[in-house]
Amino acid sequence: MKGMGASEEITDEDARQIIFDIETAYNSFTRFLHNS
Repeated sequence: MKGMGASEEITDEDARQIIFDIETAYNSFTRFLHNS
């Protein structure tokens, strides 16, 4: 996604990967908060 213009669209595969990355980061963050 780096280097893409604001008007460019992402593929379904890119969208799935972004969702996976965000969910993984969120789960790691909430796990960190619960363990602190």
